[in-house]
Amino acid sequence: MIVGIDQSYTSTGVVCLTDDGHRIISNATFSTEFGMTVAGMLHIVQQVGGYVGRMIDRETLQGRQSIVFLEGNSVSRSNSKSARGLAELAGALKYVLAKYDPRDVPMSSWKNKIAKNQLRGIKKHTKAGEIKYLEIIAELTGNYFATTDEADAYCIAEYGRRYML
Repeated sequence: MIVGIDQSYTSTGVVCLTDDGHRIISNATFSTEFGMTVAGMLHIVQQVGGYVGRMIDRETLQGRQSIVFLEGNSVSRSNSKSARGLAELAGALKYVLAKYDPRDVPMSSWKNKIAKNQLRGIKKHTKAGEIKYLEIIAELTGNYFATTDEADAYCIAEYGRRYML
């Protein structure tokens, strides 16, 4: 199983794919009401860690291996509070998921290879932008998602499956 995680404090998307990428096993979105705080980080990490752990344990019982891909966050170009917070969240998720050897997927790489740079300029935090974003992902992948976070998680998993294994 291939797991993709698009982590954030507002809405973390998780998608689990079959090894060949032909089928989505599960997808979910997790959020916290605690915002970008230590309590928020703990809440997201507990939710995502528990969900991914249960999914991987189920696959392991069936004799299948799993790999986890997270969206890589670069703080080298930004000194913003949100960039640092996302990097901390990614580190906490890696810690909790360490036994699954999580790997970083560079954002620019999956957006270039999987989304074919068609997402540039779309403001996905507006209703019109979110709809357009999800339409583009559906056209490119043949998969329909309820949230842009799940769509991103799918693209992260698919990039990892295609280019990092």
